[in-house]
Amino acid sequence: MNDKTPKIYLSRRNLLTLLSKLDRDAAGEDTACSIIKQQTPGPAYQQTMARVMVIAVQDEEYYGAQQRPASEMHPAEEAKLTVPSTGLNPLPVGLEPWPAERVAELDLQLAKLFGFPPP
Repeated sequence: MNDKTPKIYLSRRNLLTLLSKLDRDAAGEDTACSIIKQQTPGPAYQQTMARVMVIAVQDEEYYGAQQRPASEMHPAEEAKLTVPSTGLNPLPVGLEPWPAERVAELDLQLAKLFGFPPP
């Protein structure tokens, strides 16, 4: 990986928290499905941005908005998933994909936040 590639480090606890938030979202609970990571002065695992919001999205919502199935994973990882990430499963009742305008707006905001070129 190129040293200039932006990096964020997520612990197992961070990842499990995001998964828990997705489960809560699927159960109809109110959650932003996100965590905010801030740069810390520690000697190891220094992310390359001062602050970043990591947002978890349900597979069906994400791949539905992308209008494509999920990419292939390493077979060992795919075998461990209880439901393969095909993105082809129908959305749960009452869950609608984000409108394309909202996705474009969020993409633009993230690009500005991280200094990336607009999509």
